[in-house]
Amino acid sequence: MVLCDVERYHDEWPQVAQVLNIDRDKYKILWYKGSMTGAWTPATRRVKGAKGKTETYEDIVSQSELWFSGFRLTPAGNLTKVTKDKQEHRLAGADRSSIFFLKVKGLSFSITKEGGVE
Repeated sequence: MVLCDVERYHDEWPQVAQVLNIDRDKYKILWYKGSMTGAWTPATRRVKGAKGKTETYEDIVSQSELWFSGFRLTPAGNLTKVTKDKQEHRLAGADRSSIFFLKVKGLSFSITKEGGVE
């Protein structure tokens, strides 16, 4: 399992994935969905042009977008305490200056180190 920092998903934290294949510095991954305190399962997405059909959400990311690897989910599918701590530490020092992120039924905002709200 890996934690990623992919810019196009910058508002989704943490970004958890399973590496399926490595080709030089490109990694084929399977995205997972879940939360810091809940279970993680493989993410799916709708298949374009196929009503009601879904497929696992695979993607290609570069090595530079992976920042923590080699961990496993707990038997219940949760992030371990060590992994959560790494994530929180990363957020506290992120270039985005975000130290807190909240998403409630479509309403999202971040409180920055500078005290502003995005």
